Amino acid sequence: MPEELKKFWMVMWDIPTTVAPRDYPDPAGRVRSFSVMLQYSVWIVPEGHLSRIDPIASDVREVGGSFEVLPYAEVAYDKVMKLARAALERECKRIQAYVEHSIEETRKRLVNAAVLQSVGETNKAIRYQQAALAKAIRDLNDAAECSVAFDLTGDLEEILAGARKAVEARSTAFVSERDAAKSASGAPCDPAINNDPNQGSLPGV
Repeated sequence: MPEELKKFWMVMWDIPTTVAPRDYPDPAGRVRSFSVMLQYSVWIVPEGHLSRIDPIASDVREVGGSFEVLPYAEVAYDKVMKLARAALERECKRIQAYVEHSIEETRKRLVNAAVLQSVGETNKAIRYQQAALAKAIRDLNDAAECSVAFDLTGDLEEILAGARKAVEARSTAFVSERDAAKSASGAPCDPAINNDPNQGSLPGV
């Protein structure tokens, strides 16, 4: 076991409610590829990745927020690893559920577009699903990278592969549904929505 994986740190932040998301987005997106969430704004970071927290801490404090970094006792190693494994398993399941939900929402939007015979609404529905799939792929990439940070790649190989295959299948299905909807609506060719809906690569496992 690498020495840097024998120590963990709890990272906590609090951003004032007066700070608008557009002025400073939630830092969660910046830490999820190398840490796991215990609860909102409370994350576990392996010591080998602690230096990546420094610029985030500076940014949070700059907007008037608080940022704390506390060490875990080494005797808590097994418990922390168990928490990390469970958190990554939940994340993979969340991503799959998110993709399923976005597919259903897209279908509803496409039905509404067909009723309205609206090319614009058809394209909006397609862009919505394209963005949802791209987000799912980014989140899967982060989960795969995080499993490496915690030395859990072997433990999570099956669930990561399952999530990856589910997103791949939905991506393929989306292409067929997209093309059918565009054909039915007479939507013009739009490069922004005719490229690969993944807009990124799926993580290898």
